[in-house]
Amino acid sequence: VDVGSGVGVGRDHERSRFGGATVLRAEDVDALVTLRRRHPDLVVLVDDADRIGDDAPVLPVLREVIDLVDRDRGLVAVSTTSSTAATRFRGLDVDVARHRVGILLGPERADAELLGARLRDHPPRMPGRGVVVVRGAVAEIQVFLADDSG
Repeated sequence: VDVGSGVGVGRDHERSRFGGATVLRAEDVDALVTLRRRHPDLVVLVDDADRIGDDAPVLPVLREVIDLVDRDRGLVAVSTTSSTAATRFRGLDVDVARHRVGILLGPERADAELLGARLRDHPPRMPGRGVVVVRGAVAEIQVFLADDSG
C-alpha cells in the first residue's frame, strides 16, 4: 500500500512526517470520505480510538471503512489501552478488537484475551516489544522507531 494514500484520525490536524499522510480530526468527515473514494485501499490509523465518542461525526464513516477493508485491500489500525478496551462494550476500539487481529505492546497475560488469544509467556519488558495476534495465533514482535536523520 502506498504510504502517500494514508490518513490518521486523531486530535491534531497536521501533515504527517510519514510520506505526507494526511492527519484528520474526528470532525473531518468530508475529507475522510474524499480520501476513501480516491484511495479504496486507504490506510487509516486512529489514535486514541477510545476517545472518539459515540456521537462523533466520523464514526459511521470509519465503521464503513472497517467493514470494507478486506474487500478493498486497505488497512485500519486503532490505538487504545487494553485496560480501557477491557471495560467497554462498544466503541471503535472494541469493534476492531472483535476482528481478533492486533498488536499488543508490553502486554500482560489478560491483554491477549481481548483479541481471543492466550499468552503463554510474557515478552521481555523492552520498549517496542510485544506480540501480534491473528485469530488466536500469537507471535512476538519488536517495533522500532526509524532514525529520521537521514
